[in-house]
Amino acid sequence: PLLRAGAWRRVARQATAAVLTVALLYSVYGLHALDPLSAASRMISSPSLWTVFDRLGSALLGPDATATAIRLLWPALMLALAWVLHRRTPTGSPPAVAVPFVLAFAWVLTAPWSMPWYAALAWAPAALCPQGRLTRYLVVTTAALALVHNSGGHGWTA
Repeated sequence: PLLRAGAWRRVARQATAAVLTVALLYSVYGLHALDPLSAASRMISSPSLWTVFDRLGSALLGPDATATAIRLLWPALMLALAWVLHRRTPTGSPPAVAVPFVLAFAWVLTAPWSMPWYAALAWAPAALCPQGRLTRYLVVTTAALALVHNSGGHGWTA
């Protein structure tokens, strides 16, 4: 909203505050605090839609090429899905609420590693939007993630 309004000073002030906050917090721990992110970027959770792509791709292309493809494809898919979801938000949804909602919901649906509690990120802005079909889809998504992921993330054991 600030970018659309052309409030460049406020955008610059908020961006600077965010960068300084992150820099200050990571300066205490060091950049090695980001090491788990690189390891996690190769992980795919069991309820993820990418599981099938990972298994087929690993057999056809190899695990490294498949992991690279997934890392490149899922953000593009997330943004495309967010655009589609945004076009279906109920009328009267303020952009300051609708955009975070659709981005979070698209992230939950498309991220290779997605846990049921990640849906909480979408529920906060959803509570501020007029209720509609997307809210019902979020209920179904959250329930499906919770039911499928009751294995602790390690698949089903016999």
